[in-house]
Amino acid sequence: MKSSQSCPDCELKETCSFYWNYRDDPLVRESSILETYCRVPLASNRCERISYFLIHGDFPPADLAPDGIRMSALVRLPAS
Repeated sequence: MKSSQSCPDCELKETCSFYWNYRDDPLVRESSILETYCRVPLASNRCERISYFLIHGDFPPADLAPDGIRMSALVRLPAS
């Protein structure tokens, strides 16, 4: 896909607490999480947040990333 073309975002992005809480987080921005899950059409076969909702019938924790990693479990090293 050429850079001039745009791909539609995930249809659930507007209501996704992970996206809105972590979209400006440096760790998230440096990874490819947003590009892999949030900035593509709905990827329900890969997004752990959607899987969580389907299994539990409730919204996932806000810190559950689409790849299944809990942001609160990550160790952040102090900036040098």
